[in-house]
Amino acid sequence: MVELITLDKYLGLVPPHDPTLLSNAKDLLLKVNSLLQEIGITDVVMTSGYRSPEYNTAIGGAANSKHTTCQAVDLSDNDRIIGMRLYTFQDGLISRGLYCEDLDYCIKKNGSKWVHIQSVAPKSGNRFFIPYAGPPIRK
Repeated sequence: MVELITLDKYLGLVPPHDPTLLSNAKDLLLKVNSLLQEIGITDVVMTSGYRSPEYNTAIGGAANSKHTTCQAVDLSDNDRIIGMRLYTFQDGLISRGLYCEDLDYCIKKNGSKWVHIQSVAPKSGNRFFIPYAGPPIRK
């Protein structure tokens, strides 16, 4: 199996020392890397992996961000290939216990797009979920 996202890259320059966070990261990457390979993705650009709580606050991340617990990853997806494959291959998400933010909510004001995948169920329990009560930034 080719490793698309390495643990070192996911944890970044200041990796956590908490064994629970390291275990969460390893579990997430095992599931995400195997899913990406199964849907035919051979190259990805990770835009956000682990975030310390301080860094998450500094960039305006959600207060309960799964990035701070090593249970979420964001991947660049400007052409929407990853997102559309995830929509059509939801069994891959289900079998691995993964969840994905609704693609309409993963668009920055500048038009760049990403896919957010996490290893814990959102409050709604939906496989593709809306991350907050507001409208999408841009459709």
